[in-house]
Order: sequence, then C-alpha cells, then structure tokens
Amino acid sequence: MSQHQITASIEFYFKGERFFFSSTINLTDWVQKHQADMVYLYDTIAFAHGLDHYRYEYDVMVMEPVQFSEPTGLACAYFHDGEFDIDGFTQALHKLHTMELLAPLVRQKLQLDMHSLQPEWQQALLQAFALGYEQAQKRSD
Repeated sequence: MSQHQITASIEFYFKGERFFFSSTINLTDWVQKHQADMVYLYDTIAFAHGLDHYRYEYDVMVMEPVQFSEPTGLACAYFHDGEFDIDGFTQALHKLHTMELLAPLVRQKLQLDMHSLQPEWQQALLQAFALGYEQAQKRSD
C-alpha cells in the first residue's frame, strides 16, 4: 500500500517573531484518527513543534491558513495550486480502503480482479458494503 502524505505548513507572527511550522502528515493515519477534522491538523502541526493549546502562539497560529505541498500517493489527485481537498481525499481514501477489503472476496467468488470489474459493478459492491455496514451499526446501537 502506498503512502498518502502531504506537507502542511503554517507561517505566523507573534510579538514580532516569525514562526514557520511544517510537518509531513501521514494522511491514512490522520484521517483514521481524526476523521479529517481541520482542528486536529492544526494540533498535529503545533504538537510536532512543541506548541500546546495553552500558549498564546497557538491561538495566533490557528487563525492562519494551512499551506500544503509535496503530496504523495492518492493525495496528489486532491492537490491543486497549493490547495488540498481534504474532504474529497477522505472520501476517496474510504473508497480505496473498502475496495481493498472487497478485493479478496471478488477474487475468491468471481475469480476476477477488483479493478477489472466494470465501474457499475464496483459501485454496486461499494454500495452493498456501505449498506451492510450501516445495518450492522444500527444493530449494535
């Protein structure tokens, strides 16, 4: 499985001092852990540089936009002109993960590679998987 990463950077000034924090984010882990909530992206960057919620610098930092660069893997498709579509990436990552889960079943039962299926069949399998997951969640509540 390839790495899906991106570099996230923030530049800000506090009391006349320039701060520039940059972190390479493993997007697979980050999305799984934080459900792609931007607040946690700021936290990830801040914590990597020794900054916590109780510092004034943190309050100033979160008012600045995150700049993105150097995407790898699936992140490349959602990075354009310095902007990163986190929501689009998250949906695509979930779809990719689901297809990876379904691939052994498709290989075993249909003797086919998941990627050789027609797009309509792939979509039907993904929808069936989502429906099954939704029903399982309802039963566990």
